[in-house]
Amino acid sequence: MIGPTPDEPAPLEALSEMERQARIEQLLVSGLDEYFAGRLEQAVNVWTRVLFLDRANDRARAYIDRARRAQGERQRETESLVHQGLQAFD
Repeated sequence: MIGPTPDEPAPLEALSEMERQARIEQLLVSGLDEYFAGRLEQAVNVWTRVLFLDRANDRARAYIDRARRAQGERQRETESLVHQGLQAFD
């Protein structure tokens, strides 16, 4: 059987607790990078991966909630601009 390649993360079962915590921290930071770059959906996807490793991770849950609220606000702003544009057109 062939093991994981260097680019491929080790299976969850093979990670020690310290490696698992380091991976969680790496994912949290990576999600923040996505979030601050405006890629909210990608940030949520990354933080969801944290929840696969640690279902009780409060930071990941809070970050996901914040990103989803930002997505909702972005959607409301978009709809408002479309409505204003339609009114101006009429």
